[in-house]
Amino acid sequence: MLSGKTKKYQVPVNTYVKIGLNNIIKQWWWAFLVPVALLVLGAIIGGGWAWGLGITAIVVTIVYLLFWAAQFYGLSQVPQGKVLFDKLSYEFEQKQIKIMKSQKEGMMMPWENIKTVVKTKDAYTLKLSVVQFIHLPFSIFQTENDLKFTERLFKQKGLL
Repeated sequence: MLSGKTKKYQVPVNTYVKIGLNNIIKQWWWAFLVPVALLVLGAIIGGGWAWGLGITAIVVTIVYLLFWAAQFYGLSQVPQGKVLFDKLSYEFEQKQIKIMKSQKEGMMMPWENIKTVVKTKDAYTLKLSVVQFIHLPFSIFQTENDLKFTERLFKQKGLL
């Protein structure tokens, strides 16, 4: 059976947090309109209100980003999220994805669990939900053919 295989890989927590924050900013860009509205309102009102609303806008933005950073970092600390941070290998097949911790220990994930796949200059990101995703650098694929097969599979499934 044809499949695309990877070497074992463990995503660093800092990389996971960075990618997660980028995803949140792209998905919920409109949330940053609140601080912008506060800044505009402060400029319109003027006086002491401008400083207060400007500081509030900055604090709201920082708290929002810290909240999401804590969510992504916290996922690496809870037992339910630990599996995303184990050293795993992946095998992409037509019917499913095999996620293997060892030769005998692993699980199958149906393609329906993946919402979308994002290709960057050096990796694929398989999005499972807002806070859960699988980061796969190109360098972990065993051969160039495995990488090409996997990309073709993503396109066939309508994910890429």
